Amino acid sequence: MTHTSEHELETKDRRIQCGRRWAEEQAVKGGSALIDAFSVPLVLCGFLGKLKTNADFTNRSFPPYTILHFLTISMHLTLGTAAERDHQGQSPFDRIPGIPLFSATGQVVGSLHPDNVDLLEAPGSNIECLIVSRSNTPTAASALLASDGADTERPWKLFWILHVVWKDGIAERRGVGQVLSSALETAVEPKPEIKLAFLG
Repeated sequence: MTHTSEHELETKDRRIQCGRRWAEEQAVKGGSALIDAFSVPLVLCGFLGKLKTNADFTNRSFPPYTILHFLTISMHLTLGTAAERDHQGQSPFDRIPGIPLFSATGQVVGSLHPDNVDLLEAPGSNIECLIVSRSNTPTAASALLASDGADTERPWKLFWILHVVWKDGIAERRGVGQVLSSALETAVEPKPEIKLAFLG
């Protein structure tokens, strides 16, 4: 078996070339120290040079699969209780009912659809959610639709979120969901903050 040198790897992987070029530009602008050991195949976002962070992107280890690196807002909400699912006569393509997410004031402000219920925290736990995009329509079987007076005729102000847990600095997805935009103002502790996340 032949060994591929770092130089050979860089010439074959455009991501490393782009990442190194970005690091060089940042070094010229602000004296960044990223360049000497830059060998991680990432295209870093432009915000990185403007944020104060202790993350060491060049000397850390990464899992043997592709990860996504992005800037987002992290918030915490309280996990509700999953509704009992009626399996009789139900199509396997029907959406599993969403689990309600509660604010610090006890109001339902979101709906979570877990990837695996066996890996989910217990009801009443505070879970971390990363905002990924905006939305204006509640998804099928959303817990938000269970409230009285839910108006499906008008656009909603929602965010798509990922529920994550952190393992060795990597955010691992545990579910997807939606939250009301107002949840940013009523989230539980710790309060919402901007994070640079590695999503695995």
